[in-house]
Amino acid sequence: MAQVALAWTLSKEFVTAPIVGVTSIEQLEDLVGTSCCLHVLNRFAEEVFNLLAGVHIKLTEEEEKLIDEPYLPRAILGHS
Repeated sequence: MAQVALAWTLSKEFVTAPIVGVTSIEQLEDLVGTSCCLHVLNRFAEEVFNLLAGVHIKLTEEEEKLIDEPYLPRAILGHS
């Protein structure tokens, strides 16, 4: 599911820097689609970024529409 969420985020032109946060190795493995993340945690943050940039899921237009459909834009409180 995390991979689908990241793929959706990366498919949007208005998103310039998706923010990813994990609190466990399992979450990181789910996000990047690998089962060997222990060595990644011992390397530089740049290498983790490179793994995230390599997410291989590409959503179809139909999949994007299914995800976008229920969304209703709302005004930000305190702004007109």
